[in-house]
Amino acid sequence: MPSLLLGAVVATAAVAEAALHSAGECADWCTKWTCSNERFCGGCGAQVCTKSPPHPMCADITQPHCDAPRCDSWCNDSPSTHCGRKECDCSFCPGADNDVPTSQVTPQATPIKSGASDSDACDVGSLSELKTTLQSMIKTQTATNAALEKRIHGKTVASSAEKRTRGKTDASSAVPAAVAAAPASEHGSCTLAYQQCGGYGFSGSSTCCSASPTLNCVFFNKWYSQCRPAE
Repeated sequence: MPSLLLGAVVATAAVAEAALHSAGECADWCTKWTCSNERFCGGCGAQVCTKSPPHPMCADITQPHCDAPRCDSWCNDSPSTHCGRKECDCSFCPGADNDVPTSQVTPQATPIKSGASDSDACDVGSLSELKTTLQSMIKTQTATNAALEKRIHGKTVASSAEKRTRGKTDASSAVPAAVAAAPASEHGSCTLAYQQCGGYGFSGSSTCCSASPTLNCVFFNKWYSQCRPAE
C-alpha cells in the first residue's frame, strides 16, 4: 500500500510539473525552432515580449514568439511558390493577417550618390585631369611590363646559352683523347684525320682529306663528328 501511494504522488507531481511547464515555462534558450517543445517552451506566447526584460526570442522579427505567425526571410524570394507554407504566413501573402511580420518585404533600393553633381559630368577640367592620370598609369604599367619581359627573356637567353655550353662540354668529353691532341686543320677545303668534320655550329669542311687509309667523317653526337680512318 505505501508503494502505491508513493507512485500516485510521483505521478501527480509529474502531471503538475508538465502542466506548469505547458502553462507558463519559457526557457531562456527557447526560439521559434523549439516552439514544439511544450515542456520548456510551452509558455513562450505574446506575454514573453511584454515582460521586463523581454525574452531573447522577441528579437527574431521572423517570429517573435510562439503564438506569432512565422515569416522566414526566404519567403519573399518567390511568394507565389512559398506562400501557403507554415514558414511563410507573411503579410504579402494572399489572405494573410496584416499583423504578420513584414520585415521580409523587399526594401526599396536607395540611390547611390556619385559624389559629383550632374553639372560636373561635362567638366572639361575634370576630364582632362582624369585623362592625365590614366595616361600616367598606362605609362607606369608599360614600363613595368617591359622590365618583366626583359627579366623573363634574359633568363631564357642565359638558360639557352648555358645548355649549349654544357652540351659542347659533354660532347668534347665523349670524343677520343686523340681529338684533343689533333691540331687544327690547315689543309684547305678538307679535314685531316682526327679533326672535327661536323656538329652543331661547326662551320668548317665536312670532307675528310684523301689519305691512306681512307678517312671517313664519323658521327659521335649532334655536337661533334670527326674524320677517322675507315675500319
